[in-house]
Amino acid sequence: MQGAPDDNVRPTLVWPSLAAVFALVIAFTFSDDIVEFVLDLTGDRFTGARPWLVFVADCVLVIATAALKWRISPAPAQVFLRSLVSGWWGVGAAVVVAAHLALIATNEHRASLGATATIWVSVLGSLVFVAAMGVLLVSSIAEQPGSRTWLIPLIVGTVVVQLASALWYPVIDVQKGCAGDISSAYFSDMTNIIAVVLLTVGVELAYVRRVANAADPRHRVVPIFTVLWLCVGEVLAFTMLVKADMGPRCGLAAVWHEYSAFVVSAQALVIGLTTVLWLLVTDEGNKI
Repeated sequence: MQGAPDDNVRPTLVWPSLAAVFALVIAFTFSDDIVEFVLDLTGDRFTGARPWLVFVADCVLVIATAALKWRISPAPAQVFLRSLVSGWWGVGAAVVVAAHLALIATNEHRASLGATATIWVSVLGSLVFVAAMGVLLVSSIAEQPGSRTWLIPLIVGTVVVQLASALWYPVIDVQKGCAGDISSAYFSDMTNIIAVVLLTVGVELAYVRRVANAADPRHRVVPIFTVLWLCVGEVLAFTMLVKADMGPRCGLAAVWHEYSAFVVSAQALVIGLTTVLWLLVTDEGNKI
């Protein structure tokens, strides 16, 4: 049964919560890709510093989530800092720092590994960072008592896109300078499937409308993010179809366009499908 809006709800909590989700689920997840793209733009002049640049970028994002957490749950500075360091946020931040330092320390050794071993190490590292992201996400917007299952679609989608990136990035030859490593049929199917999932999430299940009346405004974040990211994935997949018959697509922009469309559409689809499955197998939608 749909609940009535709570007069005490603070809608302003939605935006910092949404910013925290974007910072972790998008920026943190793709920070290494963003750094790689910037390095490609500079002509790979700072390639040797790549691990440290990713480390710095992730630390900035983690600190940003702390600032957003303070905005979401205001408290005196000393009390907030003490709870921040001793709580789940501190655990997530420590995992991020430790994982990065471990990767930096073993960089030369990993470079000497074979292709298969490198992929497995990359997958393992990705899972560690997803775990850290999940902890930071819970700490930032869902630390209060109550169900946190509404974060599951975001975590599952991030796991899948990290695995897809680890498995497919070696196949996408940036150095060759031409796109076309990913079948256009993939993007064609994505445009159709994402549209159906978007309709299912937004219309048939009326998820966004129900959550709009949630007592806790932070519960609105996941459906809002899901719909926005499904739309972004749909647009990127569609742009790949538009370019499919234009002949060879070469250049840095073409390669990164293809890769971005691939990972974003994959993540958006999995988040959307997991959201639908979550609503079908739980009663959380009725609770909120």
